[in-house]
Amino acid sequence: MISRLCPSSATLSFETTALRRGKGGPYMRTRCISCQTEFDLSNALEKYDLKANLPQLQKLREHVSPFLQVKWSDEPAMGKVLALMDSIGAGKSPASALRFVGLEYNISTGRVFEIGMCDAYGTKTMDCRTLYGSEALRAIGQKSSTADCNMDRMMMKSVQAHHCTQGSRTAKQIADELRRQGISQETYFVAWHLHTDDLSQLREWLESEGEYGVLPPDSQCIPLIPYFQRNLRGAKLPDNKRFPLTLSIIFPIMMGTDHVLAGKNHHALVDAQQLRCMTAIFRVLCLSPQNRPDGWSEQFRQDPSSHRAGLRQAMLESFWKGS
Repeated sequence: MISRLCPSSATLSFETTALRRGKGGPYMRTRCISCQTEFDLSNALEKYDLKANLPQLQKLREHVSPFLQVKWSDEPAMGKVLALMDSIGAGKSPASALRFVGLEYNISTGRVFEIGMCDAYGTKTMDCRTLYGSEALRAIGQKSSTADCNMDRMMMKSVQAHHCTQGSRTAKQIADELRRQGISQETYFVAWHLHTDDLSQLREWLESEGEYGVLPPDSQCIPLIPYFQRNLRGAKLPDNKRFPLTLSIIFPIMMGTDHVLAGKNHHALVDAQQLRCMTAIFRVLCLSPQNRPDGWSEQFRQDPSSHRAGLRQAMLESFWKGS
């Protein structure tokens, strides 16, 4: 059943539709990427009672706009990250000093299924699924309920549909790659969370398979959501609900539905790269309004590198390469 026509009158093709992996090979989704983004956003907003006749993104942008016209606070720790981004950009610090991280993991069992990381420039540094050793899997199974194990299977099936450019890797392979990149105990990690679980869960898995000293302690991980919560404290929704800060909602609000990363959440690398974009926005918001570049928000949304043809889709041949 068709609920409405595509505003862009897009023809579904390998260029306009996100591919998914399936048992019979890659397949196309039933909406163009922009329509799929808006569809997912609409579903995500149901719990916030934000169904409206006006376009949903425009409604939310108008709601949050007054809070973007003031200087934001980066205290207590985010200021270090912003300074580090400047230092990396100036060539004074190595790129390995900062990583943006996203994981797909089961919070109940602690099992990590997919790892995504990028550097301060948004360049991919890790994009892989995980291969657990038998002993690590046995330890998880012994402490997990049937419901937890079922969730593990569902998450495994979900990540197998993703195109991960580095395939599946063992703990040793991942640890070796992190060492090769120069990740150290001084490296800062930024996560789109209220907590540091993205770093701690990954570190705990590596250590459970004998890879110690690869990742820094939790004190080197900065969760970004609390900073957005603090600066958007007054942006309450109906029924006194907080403004929604899941990436699948806040990213298209800030960056638009035509951005190359929009509508692809729950792929760890995409989440990490969206996080890096949100950090860049946060960096501008921490400037006094008079010191921000003219039209900065439109520049973020209209950056040509975010909309080039060919960036939306991986090369088709890659879907038949090794998993």
